[in-house]
Amino acid sequence: MLAVLPIGMAACTIAGLPSQQHPSCSWSTQPPSNAGALCTIAFNTLTQIVQATEHGDNAAIRRVVTNPTVARRIIAFGTSQRASHAHELHVVPSFTLEITSQGYLGAGFYLLGKNDGGNVNSQNTVYMRVKRGRATVVEDPPGQDW
Repeated sequence: MLAVLPIGMAACTIAGLPSQQHPSCSWSTQPPSNAGALCTIAFNTLTQIVQATEHGDNAAIRRVVTNPTVARRIIAFGTSQRASHAHELHVVPSFTLEITSQGYLGAGFYLLGKNDGGNVNSQNTVYMRVKRGRATVVEDPPGQDW
């Protein structure tokens, strides 16, 4: 399981320092030939989910998160964060990927932001199915913030 992956095992930087426009991915498995594209796809998918979470767009979450149990957890997390006036939620643009034995793309990442309680600092992992340049979340480990 991709609980917490050490950063720097096999880095794949898209361009310079990681940013929201240019994420950087480390790999806990052998990076595939399309590592840069997978990094971008994973980051864009995670960012889409986080934006939908922050704005309460549950339909958008359900379109990207195909596992209903995982979607419910993410929606519940978003509900609690909005109740705490969360803002500036974002995925840290340096995260870790792996290819699982089932062929899924695992992503270990941090979600940061602010709310009434102070800083949001949530460590999460999701597993995605990537097809034709798009990713959908199919699983996550239980017991996470989302």
